[in-house]
Amino acid sequence: MQGRLTLPVEHGIDEQIRHLMDRLGADAIRNSDGTHLPPIASELDAKVYSTYFPARGDQQWAHANPQDRVRLYLMSSPRPALKPGPLAIDVLEGYLDEQFAPEFDCDQSKHWQVIDRTTGETLSPSAYRIERTEARAEIVAEANHEAAGGLVTILEPQVGP
Repeated sequence: MQGRLTLPVEHGIDEQIRHLMDRLGADAIRNSDGTHLPPIASELDAKVYSTYFPARGDQQWAHANPQDRVRLYLMSSPRPALKPGPLAIDVLEGYLDEQFAPEFDCDQSKHWQVIDRTTGETLSPSAYRIERTEARAEIVAEANHEAAGGLVTILEPQVGP
């Protein structure tokens, strides 16, 4: 059976590509998330597609058009508020800061959330502030609440220099 299956391919796996195309009946191939197609692509009896992944593709265009970068919502690690007062949360903890950066140039009251994980309540934007100099938020949290300040932020892939 042939058709309607696109196989992602990359350099160095020519024999595996031929085997999988035959075994799965693939009728098309594509590069793997913005990488370049291997030379074998022109030898295969298949449609050839190329994907565009902005974080790996055209870096010059990405720098010139920051408004069009890919944006993702990621959850920070939850933190317990062990005492009254501000609770500092590094929103990038557990993520690669070389890959992501907090989105500060947006309506933060719309695109950032701080959630009290004990009550499930979304805190008012007046209950926290976001520091632009570091990837962190300071939250006024109720003492002894489990993970007050689970933070959802817009983060974006960084493009190379």
